[in-house]
Amino acid sequence: MSPFIDLQQSKPNDKLFDLPPLSLTPEGLALDFKRYYASTFGRDRDCRSAYYPYRALSVVMRDRFMERWKGTRQAQDEADCKRAHYLSLEFLMGRALSNAMLNLGVANAAEQGLYELGLVLEEIAATEPDAGLGNGGLGRLAACFLDSCATLQLPVKGYGLRYEYGMFRQAFDNGFQVEKPDHWPPDGLLAGYPRRAGGALRHPDPGLSQRHHQHPAPLEGRRHGRI
Repeated sequence: MSPFIDLQQSKPNDKLFDLPPLSLTPEGLALDFKRYYASTFGRDRDCRSAYYPYRALSVVMRDRFMERWKGTRQAQDEADCKRAHYLSLEFLMGRALSNAMLNLGVANAAEQGLYELGLVLEEIAATEPDAGLGNGGLGRLAACFLDSCATLQLPVKGYGLRYEYGMFRQAFDNGFQVEKPDHWPPDGLLAGYPRRAGGALRHPDPGLSQRHHQHPAPLEGRRHGRI
């Protein structure tokens, strides 16, 4: 149960949500990137880790997804349309950051903006680990289905399991192949937005029961502004 109560005296009005559109230009993307990199994550010129540029760029793209996500939900509510819900144990969506920039149509703008800051987009995007979730076939089919629905602007949501670990990572130790834990999900776009669902997953072993939370992650159709 949340420790925060509902607002009593405060009455949010439409001015709270009256925001200018987020920039998709190289300069606008670079400005937001610098703000997150330096202020939100507190990095300076001595930082050499690829993690923080990846996180900052992910948040820049996430903001633009959220802008479109709210617009999509509002358009669907106004149309009072029927919605479809697709359930799958697995979704192999690929690397989220690269897909996000491609679908938003800002890959070139992001590359130019980061180049002016001395950063290489390809190196930063490659930092994101690829998911090793499920057996692959079912998850890839589900991902293609959702991608097509988003591109066709169909009101469809996908639901699946939120893994705490992937299947495994493979490495070589003294010439022998070994398996190591695949920590999942990473930070970034695939971290989603935590949301309490209010339910509980029950198991005969009380130690294995857990609360049910939603962590929705956005998926945009190719360059038409709908999530």
